Amino acid sequence: MALLRPLDPAVAEAVAPARAQMIDAVDAACPGRWTTLTGDFLDGELTVADPWSGQGSAQTADRDAFVAYLAGEMAGDDLGDDELARLSADPMVVIAECSHAKLRLARYLAAVDAEVAISSLVGEDGEEAGFADGLTQASAATSCGAILAAWPDSGNGNYWIDADGGDTSNAQQTFCLMVPYPDGSGPEFAALSCNDINAHYPQSGSGVFWLDVDGGTFDNAYTAYCDMTSAGGGWTLVVAQFEADLLMDWNEGIQSDYDPTLATERSFTLSSAQLPAHAETAFGKSLDPLFVDYADLVYTPFGIPKTLVVGKKSGKQYHVHRDVDSYGYAYGDPEGYFSGSSSTIGRLTFDETGGRLRTWCYSPGYHLEGRGYSMFGNLWGSADSFAWTVWVR
Repeated sequence: MALLRPLDPAVAEAVAPARAQMIDAVDAACPGRWTTLTGDFLDGELTVADPWSGQGSAQTADRDAFVAYLAGEMAGDDLGDDELARLSADPMVVIAECSHAKLRLARYLAAVDAEVAISSLVGEDGEEAGFADGLTQASAATSCGAILAAWPDSGNGNYWIDADGGDTSNAQQTFCLMVPYPDGSGPEFAALSCNDINAHYPQSGSGVFWLDVDGGTFDNAYTAYCDMTSAGGGWTLVVAQFEADLLMDWNEGIQSDYDPTLATERSFTLSSAQLPAHAETAFGKSLDPLFVDYADLVYTPFGIPKTLVVGKKSGKQYHVHRDVDSYGYAYGDPEGYFSGSSSTIGRLTFDETGGRLRTWCYSPGYHLEGRGYSMFGNLWGSADSFAWTVWVR
């Protein structure tokens, strides 16, 4: 993926074994002020040397003004809104008269681990420069950062790494996260989960983000709705069942009518390959993941044996159950008896113990008015328009 563009020739020719020397090389190639944006700037405003007047005067600069400045200064670089926002939110980004070279360097530094010593800044063609790409054992590189430096389009995935730079006989395949902390703003910035985005970008609001749960190439990236506020945030919406849109297969995966916002009232269930890694599962209503409760539970789209969990919202005990191949429990109650009715097949139950409370129970095998079987003890009787949702974190 193209996280950064080729550096200016004057910068590309500079050889620097460490970050400080790289910065010195850029300063020499492109004279001008080098003002680092700090956290104060990200919070709204900071008095800095005015980067766009060229007169060294001080003014109060806000983030919107800086984004506008970047848009004008780098108009020829075809930066999208997401990258402008990313650049302006990165404390390593600099403001100076000669922003092209320095912003390219900032993008470079942001993509390379701070502890990795890079032998040179590479221009447009890593192959011509003879830099290892890590795609085979024979072309093993010394680090993930070295690969990214020479090959800016490298995506996340397994690469051959030979840390001692020898004859590569002891090289090993290593997973390289070439995009540090992707924010889910596009397929090329797809994150491992909503929780991963929330951990590194806690300022992210709830909404639709791009995910790539296996962390490899972005060919299988998809959008998902993320709740970033409930109980600390980081919830990924993995199931939405509308009564009026029958969906029996809990492992169906994303289809052409998939709508993570729920606006079109289409049911969906992510497949096992699309589920992000998680340790908690929540049972909700529409876009409220904690409408019912959540617990330590690894969700699966297949059968779920009767499992006792403790709700972290209420402290109550619940049974979770789903049988996708045979019959389920009568009345959606795992404390009861097994039913002989085929209508119970595939029924997912999250039920408070101590009676037929049926806290959250969706039964796709029932008729239209009975699929949303029960929530907080209220039995079915109409085709409700809300979604019965499952979330993971």
